[in-house]
Amino acid sequence: MSAQQDFLRYLGVAGTTLALCFAGQEWLGSYLDVHWHAQLKDRPANADLTKIRTEESHALSEANIEKAMEQVASSRTSDPRIAPKPSTDLSPMSGWVQQPDFKPYEPEVVQRPSAASAGTEAGTQ
Repeated sequence: MSAQQDFLRYLGVAGTTLALCFAGQEWLGSYLDVHWHAQLKDRPANADLTKIRTEESHALSEANIEKAMEQVASSRTSDPRIAPKPSTDLSPMSGWVQQPDFKPYEPEVVQRPSAASAGTEAGTQ
């Protein structure tokens, strides 16, 4: 056999193996998906979970969204461990140091007008 025939044979075997691997993965994935969902349909529903979902859907259909949003917001701020806080993390900026012409991050300082200058500006307008 020549080297060209050996190469074509290896190429054919590799292509066939690749096609069989893809086909097997698709078949196994679809089989497991169908098999798993069939088992889930046959399971009885959890009574506690069903009760909670029924209560939540009933409360959602009756309540207005603004009241629910206020309730969620008040529960988040009542516990300091989960209360929202502004982040001081600048770690995403550290990757940009590697870029050419990088200038370090400097937070913007807001100049608030004093009460005396605000009164003079209002009088000039």
